[in-house]
Amino acid sequence: MINRLMGLCVVMLWSSCAPVPENSSARHQRVEALACALQSLSPQVETREARQVAGVAVNTSAQLRGKYHENLTPWVHNVEVYWGIKERGYCYQYANDLYAALIQMHAPHLQFHFIHARRGEMFEHNALSVTARGEPWHSGIALDAWRNAGVLAFVPVKGDKYPWELSDPPDTH
Repeated sequence: MINRLMGLCVVMLWSSCAPVPENSSARHQRVEALACALQSLSPQVETREARQVAGVAVNTSAQLRGKYHENLTPWVHNVEVYWGIKERGYCYQYANDLYAALIQMHAPHLQFHFIHARRGEMFEHNALSVTARGEPWHSGIALDAWRNAGVLAFVPVKGDKYPWELSDPPDTH
């Protein structure tokens, strides 16, 4: 009985910190901020290209939140997927689906890389790195759709809290 109560308290604590879905104004601001960050990767990255990539990244992340029926924190959602309550929504699934959307784009000056942290460990994590074309993956911006439950997080790979490493891209077929 005590274990169940403790478990319930942990779930309630996690869910009280659940990210709130963005409204259209906040999403537009996130697109503009990411577009600016993408343009800072290289002078060759044009405004139009940066905005298109940012729009697809931010909006795909939000769509995945709805597709995965995520309404609590990512960790609670992982438990729901593990228990079979939800079908998808692990971090690698967010990363795979975001990668599949982004590689469909014509982004001549940007390149997408699949990255992971702590592969094979309990707290393994997956995301993407976007760089200027031809630049090393670790010089880019991490795109993490899982971290904030479908509200796209984007931070410099080198400054992120995760110890990222390059991964092979997922099979998107």
